[in-house]
Amino acid sequence: MFVVKHMTPHSKFRGFTIVELLIVVVVIAILAAITIVAYTGIQQRARVATVSSDLESAAKQLAMDQVTTNAYPATVALANSGAGLKASPGTTYQYAVNNTSSPQTFCITATNDTTSYFISSTNNVPTTGACAGHGVGGVVAVTNLVVNPAATSTNTSEWLARYSMPLSWVSSASDGPTPGISTYARFTSNSTLTGGGRGVDHRGNLDLGSAPFAPCWPITVGEKVTISIYVRSSQANTGAGLRVRAHDGAGNWLTNSILATPINYSTPNQWIRLTYIYTPTVTGCLYASTRFDQNVTWAIGATIDATGFMLTKTDSAPNYADGSSSNWVWDGAANNSTSTGPPL
Repeated sequence: MFVVKHMTPHSKFRGFTIVELLIVVVVIAILAAITIVAYTGIQQRARVATVSSDLESAAKQLAMDQVTTNAYPATVALANSGAGLKASPGTTYQYAVNNTSSPQTFCITATNDTTSYFISSTNNVPTTGACAGHGVGGVVAVTNLVVNPAATSTNTSEWLARYSMPLSWVSSASDGPTPGISTYARFTSNSTLTGGGRGVDHRGNLDLGSAPFAPCWPITVGEKVTISIYVRSSQANTGAGLRVRAHDGAGNWLTNSILATPINYSTPNQWIRLTYIYTPTVTGCLYASTRFDQNVTWAIGATIDATGFMLTKTDSAPNYADGSSSNWVWDGAANNSTSTGPPL
């Protein structure tokens, strides 16, 4: 026998309250967050395992190459008799080698997404980070093309004073422009002069009319170049700026001189950083110098200091660095070559 229960006017359907719905939403959000964190952790562990495995295999191959040829391969592509070093999908290598040292050395960095580990001839365990001079975490390394950028007395031929004024070298200074720079070149006026163009040049940047022009900082059309330098003057001046010119490297100017927007240097004896981003319209060599170009009277003994010169193939000015900076290396002799490393 079936009994049918009729709804009365007082019967009600009970739904979720707003508080209950909020609790459900919060619980779902927490579970989603836990899932995302767990998945991210799994991905990270997978990347670490991948680059570690790649590095261990690479180190074994490099060791076999060294035994076979008495030298480590010059490049990753030349390893394993030209077959190259194997890498998992998404893994890229950066490689440094020195076969002239005793013992011979290598260091290799593997990066997958933003995970970087390295291994070397002196450290056979994959270690988080990168070899000195390599990019890390997916950030590309930067090269400072300026030779002797901190104006040390190691290579005084790389810096010149304009108008044949005396140039001296200050070292172990406590009044450098930024931490890590304790050396600079000093222009000193030895006569009372009225005019612009006073400053410090890097070798090859003078308005010479014949070759040789060295070093040549190669530029190509449309490739942005950023030039930056620290300067300080004992005299106020409204025309502190960077002068940029392009040259073919053989005695022929390709473009007229370009002066970055002058900076009002109103406080004497204060370091400032001049920066100019240049987009070449020609292919050739780039020359840059710092100048105080306003027509002021330079008293005898007036000084202009310069250091921290950077020329990079970037679209903004990185913090100053050279081969003596943390995780950077000199590409040749210290204070006499270009230098490379991750942006600081």
